[in-house]
Amino acid sequence: MFIKTVYPSALGHMVPFKDCVEEAIRSGFSGFWFNPVLDFDISKEEMLSLIQKSHILAMGMELPVEFRKREDEFEDDLKRLDYYASYASYIGIRRAVTWIVPFSDSLPFEDNFNMHLSRLGKILDVLDEYSIRLGLEFQGPPSLRRGRKHWFIHSLDGCMSLIAALGRRNCGVLMDLWHWSLSGAVDFDFNQFESGSDVICVHINDAPSGIRMDDQEDLSRCLPGATGILDVKGFLSNLDRIGYSGPLIAEPFDSSLSSLPVEDAFALVSSSIDKVL
Repeated sequence: MFIKTVYPSALGHMVPFKDCVEEAIRSGFSGFWFNPVLDFDISKEEMLSLIQKSHILAMGMELPVEFRKREDEFEDDLKRLDYYASYASYIGIRRAVTWIVPFSDSLPFEDNFNMHLSRLGKILDVLDEYSIRLGLEFQGPPSLRRGRKHWFIHSLDGCMSLIAALGRRNCGVLMDLWHWSLSGAVDFDFNQFESGSDVICVHINDAPSGIRMDDQEDLSRCLPGATGILDVKGFLSNLDRIGYSGPLIAEPFDSSLSSLPVEDAFALVSSSIDKVL
C-alpha cells in the first residue's frame, strides 16, 4: 500500500511541520516526511500531540548527518544523531533516508567504498537503537558523473552491493523513479529485491521533454506524470508486485512550485500523485 506523503522541502518550501500540517491534511496527504533540522524545533511532546490531533502519519525523516565530506564534520553530526533519532522514534518515525554521491574527485572507488562502510555503519548502529531503518538512494544521471575523476555507486546493483557489505538489518534502498530511469535500469532489476521491505521509501517525478536522457540535469525535473517520459505507472506496478508498503513522495525539484503559496503547491502535488496512482 502506497501512503501518499508530503515532504515540503522537496517542493521548495522550507516550512516547518507545525506551520503546514493543516494544509497537508486539507490537500489529501496521509503522511508527512520530516526535515529534522527544520521541523524538530518544538518539544517532542508537543510534536506528538500535533501529529495525533491531525491524524497524519509520521512517515520518516531525512538523515541529519553529513557523512560524505570531512571527518570532523561527520563526527560532529554523528554526536547529534542520537538526539534526532530519539526524537524521531518518540513521534513514531521508523524510516530515514540519505543519498550516495556517484563520484569523488579525491577518493578512488575502493577507498570511497570503505569510507562509506565505516561511516554508514556507525550511523546504522545509532539508528538501530531506535528501531529506525535507513534507505540509501543511488543517483543515476550520467550528467552527474561526467568529467569527474573517480566514479562511484550510481545504480541499484552498486547500492545493493554496498548494503550487502554493510550487513545490517536496518538498511535498504530509497527507490527514486528519476534515478532508477536515468541509471538505465529495467523491470527485471526489481528481481534483486527479496521483498518490498527491502525498499524504505519511494520518490516519483518526471523528466523535462526535449532533452536527451544522458543530458538530463538532476535538479531539473517535473511533477509525476507531467510529460510521460518516465514510466511512473510501470515503476509503481513493479513496487506493488514486490509488496512494497510505505511512503510515496513526489520529488519534482520544480522551481515553479516554490513560488506558489504552500497550500497551492501541496494541492498541485497531491493531484499529480492521484493521477498516476
